[in-house]
Amino acid sequence: MTERIMNNITKFLCLSALVALLFSCKSTQQPAVAVNEITFQTLSANLKLTLQSNAKRSSVSVDGQLKVVKGEALQLSLLMPFLGTEVFRILITPDEMILLDRINGQYFCETMPKIQDQLPFTFDYLTAEALWTDPSFAEKHPELKNLQCEYTSWGLTSNQTPFPMNINWIMNLKDGAYRMNSTFKSVDMNTNVSIQRTIPNKYTRISIRQALKLINSFV
Repeated sequence: MTERIMNNITKFLCLSALVALLFSCKSTQQPAVAVNEITFQTLSANLKLTLQSNAKRSSVSVDGQLKVVKGEALQLSLLMPFLGTEVFRILITPDEMILLDRINGQYFCETMPKIQDQLPFTFDYLTAEALWTDPSFAEKHPELKNLQCEYTSWGLTSNQTPFPMNINWIMNLKDGAYRMNSTFKSVDMNTNVSIQRTIPNKYTRISIRQALKLINSFV
């Protein structure tokens, strides 16, 4: 996978994180599976992310790893093909957000109050967590618009908990629709999960304005 393609994936994920509360989600389910918030304390999953752009008629995929400590931290890592090494990380907690770009040796780190002061909408940790783990999100946030979320292909986690093994996000932007699909390869719950907060000293810190400019250059 080229650096350009990886950068496009990471920019989309930044956008997804930063504008989560602008959107509404519509959950779908298979018969005999109740749409309820999934009960867990920790979650660790291996998955494949696929980004499709109707406007640019392009599609790219990358492996990823999701880690969640309920109510405390959500970490999503993008991995280098074949090698499995991390190339990009999004870490969100109730107090801060960290974007770690290993390709370009830079990072964004800011507290949630400062992020909210500079954004024209509300963004918080619980919403980001719910987008990955709560198929009843739409029922709880009927006021939100412009994004559809589909939770399908229910399977069982390592502790036999029903979980949607396929999640689609469809974002309708000015230049067309963007779809991001998450296909889970494996999901473990209530095991030891290590959240990585370390930022290499040599990395360059970028501001929220620089991060948004980077995102805007993509969308």
